[in-house]
Amino acid sequence: MRFRNVSLRGKVRVLMASLVALWLFGAWVTVASAANLFFVNTLNTTVFVPSEPLLLALQAERRQTAVYLGAPSDARRTVLEEHRAETRLRASAFTASADGWLAQLSADSRNEEAITFLGAKLGELDATRAAVDAGRIDRATASATFTAVIDAIFGVYYTTASVDDLDIAFRAVDLIALNRSWELMSREDALLAGAIAANQLTAAEQAEFTQLVAARRWQASEATSRLPADDQARYEQMTAGDALRRLGAVEAQVSGAKPGAAPPVTAEQWQSVTQPAMDELHDVVLAGGVAVVEDATPIAVGIALRVLFATGFGLFVVIVSLLWSRTLVRQLEQLRRSAQRLAEERLPGVVARVSRGESVDVAGEAPRLTFTEPEIGQVGHAFNAVHETALRTAAEQAELRRNMREMFLTVAQRTQALLHRLTSLLTEMQHSEEDPKRLAGLYKADHHAIRIRRYTENLAVLAGARSGRAWTKPQPMIDVARAAQQEVDDYERVEVRPFGRVSLVGRAVSSVVHLLAELIENALRSSPPTSKVDIKGGMVANGYAIEIEDRGLGMDEESLTAANELVAGRREFQPGKNVRLGLYVVGWLARQYQIRVVLKESAYGGVTAVVLIPPALVVEPAEPGRTDSVSQPDRSPATRAKAAVTSSALTATAARAPLAVPAQSGRSAGETSELTPAGLPVRRRQASLPEQLRGTESPAEETEVVAPVDPERTRQRFSRYQELSRQGRDDAAEL
Repeated sequence: MRFRNVSLRGKVRVLMASLVALWLFGAWVTVASAANLFFVNTLNTTVFVPSEPLLLALQAERRQTAVYLGAPSDARRTVLEEHRAETRLRASAFTASADGWLAQLSADSRNEEAITFLGAKLGELDATRAAVDAGRIDRATASATFTAVIDAIFGVYYTTASVDDLDIAFRAVDLIALNRSWELMSREDALLAGAIAANQLTAAEQAEFTQLVAARRWQASEATSRLPADDQARYEQMTAGDALRRLGAVEAQVSGAKPGAAPPVTAEQWQSVTQPAMDELHDVVLAGGVAVVEDATPIAVGIALRVLFATGFGLFVVIVSLLWSRTLVRQLEQLRRSAQRLAEERLPGVVARVSRGESVDVAGEAPRLTFTEPEIGQVGHAFNAVHETALRTAAEQAELRRNMREMFLTVAQRTQALLHRLTSLLTEMQHSEEDPKRLAGLYKADHHAIRIRRYTENLAVLAGARSGRAWTKPQPMIDVARAAQQEVDDYERVEVRPFGRVSLVGRAVSSVVHLLAELIENALRSSPPTSKVDIKGGMVANGYAIEIEDRGLGMDEESLTAANELVAGRREFQPGKNVRLGLYVVGWLARQYQIRVVLKESAYGGVTAVVLIPPALVVEPAEPGRTDSVSQPDRSPATRAKAAVTSSALTATAARAPLAVPAQSGRSAGETSELTPAGLPVRRRQASLPEQLRGTESPAEETEVVAPVDPERTRQRFSRYQELSRQGRDDAAEL
């Protein structure tokens, strides 16, 4: 959906949502920084701080384990158990703190993974301790187990050093690397203490010792090279001191000693050298950590100020904007409701009154929309002008439509009067004309007059008037179809199928004839000149259905849909270049009697029009066995109208070809057609039966053959029949 197609309320909501989204984004950025600082501080308190005693306890237990494995004794076992108890106590305190809700709230997925891994490594220590007690493990393997746990602690350190300030984060990482060099020094101490206790330094232990010394020096050098000047100065002061210098000298002696021999130093000498060096290096690491915290304090203060500004002032701006937008939307909503009430309630009512012919004061009927705000007030004034113009235009259009309807009705009435005079004149001419060719021409002119009468009735439909023709008694449905056939051109192509013994109520005869004639004419126009248009009918569950089927090119789906909407009355008639006046007339006539008309695709490629007449308009045939008395012909206008409908097809046929007497059934074409004095064929008993089924009769019982009547007499009789039919139609038109 395009933004310009969104309602004004929706646009205001989108703008306000954008403003709120911007505020949320800014607040989230600042709050996220503050939250990160809070989380780092929380992790430092709940994870890093309790891990420091655990690290020291693990280093001490690792050293005592190596010493005990070098030379087991009860005294050393007692010292080892004390260190084990200390390690378990520190591990329990760390686990309780790291599993607390504050640590869980502050930890991300990397923190949780590192803490979980550390817990798993702590759980492996019990198996190592049992192996140490049983003497099933060497010093190197046991030390490696403790070293893996300590490495897991450093893994936790790296995950907690994740503040948003990159300088602080990098300094924290470098301090962790420097602290790692302190751990390497602790590993040197544990390895050599175990070798001194065993009174033997193996070649593998000597090589590992040398590697640890080189790794420690390289780790410390790399870490301090990236630290600030103050941290570098503290480390250089430590390296120039006596403790680290003495440690370097002893490390050189151990690395240069003979492999497999006793270490070149005693336990007391090694302890007096390593402990001061480790303490000084640890102090350098702690001092760097304090400096990082001090440098991070202004950053934390700035983050707090940004949080206050972004959340406080930004929220104030958002609230003010929401209030203003709400006021604006409420005013626009009031304007919309007023305009809708005017356009949907008051204006249609005034237009309806104008359509009914009532006088309307345009200026007085157009209400005024008033608003205090300048811009919205201008919109209200514009609405007032538009509504007044619309009302005036509606009044003019209603008057124009009323005048058009009156004009159509006047034209239709005058044309019908002329047609009445024309048909009367044609009837007189037919009575006096004896030339068959000229008589056929008069019949054809009369047929055209009937078509003109239907077109004139179309004008009456446009004017909202009903047809002047009406019947008081039901008429056979087959006669209704034939009457519709008579009112179209090229009626020879129309094939009327059997309709059954069903009649149509008199009040609907003229409208149904007109409706069927329009559909038949559309079918004839839409099909080739050599094809037929079939008309058939029959009773269905919901009434009586008449189908008019042509075999033309058909209609596309869009045109068929538009035509169905037109005959269903869902589209208003709009005069235009390609107007379908016939379909509109069909829809108008169908609505008068609740007749349903549907156009659909024919199986032959053309279009089938289905006309469903409701049961209320259909008269069922009488019950079997019922007989009606035969009376003399009724010469009332209704009876003559019925005769006109019944004889319409016969009249059209008589005008096209000379009369021909049908051959008697059961006789060959070569035999004479025997007629009565009235000109009708003579009926002979058993004449239609085969020879084998005929009975024997006396020749005297046969009917006497009468000579044929004069053809001129026959012509006069049919002329009289045509005259009575025409008179019946004229009387019906007067009704």
